[in-house]
Amino acid sequence: MDDRSKRPAWLKEALLPREVISSERAASKELAEAIAFFEQQPLLNTFLSAVPNIVLVLNETRQIVYANDRLLKALGCENRDVCGLRPGELFGCIHAFEQPGGCGNAEFCRTCGAVKAILGSLWGHEMVEECRILKSNNEALEFRVWTMPFTWESRHYTIFSLSRCDPRKATCSA
Repeated sequence: MDDRSKRPAWLKEALLPREVISSERAASKELAEAIAFFEQQPLLNTFLSAVPNIVLVLNETRQIVYANDRLLKALGCENRDVCGLRPGELFGCIHAFEQPGGCGNAEFCRTCGAVKAILGSLWGHEMVEECRILKSNNEALEFRVWTMPFTWESRHYTIFSLSRCDPRKATCSA
């Protein structure tokens, strides 16, 4: 990334430019190292598991390298089952499978609040956005997404938290 201290103009736009959304994924070794690092942090795991929302840690290519217990218990799986996926792939967004690059690469993704929040975080900014995921069974999941940048050994990560919104009440839980 270029100068992370400046807020890119595209963060204010409703439609993200294609060139800021990469389809690149981390090399297997790099992904495994990041997963191992986060798994070996008991204090971090304790804190993130105490949060009532779903919390993920994403790498620079928007792939999950850590998921808190709230998510893992809800899905009945282990951290390694979700690592390497991108959020839309994990939650079954129909747009995540439209392009070979996966989540974030379809035309629809250029307006996705989750993609915008993640990219903003990778540029060094805390973000809050709304996100609507349409699943193949026509179920729509509405979320509020919070992202925060996190750097470890010169690698940039995103702390990604979300909560469900109630479309009938037009509110999101904190």
